[in-house]
Amino acid sequence: MVGRLVNWVAVNKESLWVKWVNANYPMGRDWQENAATSNSSCVWRRNYRVKQVLAAGYTQGIWQVQPSGYTPAGCYEWLRGTRPKVEWSNVVWDNWIMPKHRFMGWLFAHNSLHTNSTLLSFGMDVDGLCILYGLADETQQHLFFACAYSRRVLQSLTECTGLKLPEVDILHWCVHNPGLKTQRGVKNALVMSTLYQVWQQMNKCRHEQVLMRPMCVAQMISEDMKKRIKERDKSRMTTHELDWLGGLKFI
Repeated sequence: MVGRLVNWVAVNKESLWVKWVNANYPMGRDWQENAATSNSSCVWRRNYRVKQVLAAGYTQGIWQVQPSGYTPAGCYEWLRGTRPKVEWSNVVWDNWIMPKHRFMGWLFAHNSLHTNSTLLSFGMDVDGLCILYGLADETQQHLFFACAYSRRVLQSLTECTGLKLPEVDILHWCVHNPGLKTQRGVKNALVMSTLYQVWQQMNKCRHEQVLMRPMCVAQMISEDMKKRIKERDKSRMTTHELDWLGGLKFI
C-alpha cells in the first residue's frame, strides 16, 4: 500500500498530497535517485525504504510490472514471485465448504495438523499412539483413514448420505472426482466436514475424555451438509444438478 504512494510521486500524480510532497520535499533530481535526508520525517523515510525495494520494477520512473498501472495486489504478486498452483487448491477453497472446514483442509493438505506423532517430533513428552484407538502411531494418514474409529465414521456416513468416500488419498480423489459442479462441491464439502469433525472428536477425547459414537458424528456431518445445501442459490443450478441433490438420502 505504501508502494502506491511511491508510485504517485514517481508519476507525479495530480493530487493534493503529491503537490504537498513536491512543496515540502523538493526532489531536485529524479525521484528514483533521490534519497531521504536526516531531517526527513519517519513517514517520508519509510516511503524511501519502500521505493528502494520496488526500484527494480521501475524503468525511467514508469512501473513496468503491470502495463495497466500500479496496484497493491499486482505488486504483492511480483514481490512474492511465481509459484506453481497446487492441484488441491480448488478443492480446499471450494465455496461449498464452510470457512472453518476450509482452514482445516488447508492444514491437512500441508500435513500441518498437530497429531501425536508431530508433537513427538517437536520434542514434546507425549505418547505417539493414536488417542482414539491406540493401536498405531497417530499420523494424519492413520487418524483419518486407518483408525478403526474414523473408518466407522466413514462407513456410517455412507449409510447416512449414500455417498461413499475413499479411505486413502482423499484430496487426490476430490481433485480427480468427475461430475457436475454441484456434485463436486457437495463431495468436497462432505470431505472437509468429515476431516473437521473427526479432528474435533480427537481433541475432545484428548482434553475432555469424551468420544461420540461414529454414527452420531456421521449425523452431525449430514446436518452440516443439509444446512449448506439449503443456503445455496438453487436458481443457478441446472435441472440435472437439482435432480441429483433431490436424490441424496439425507435431503
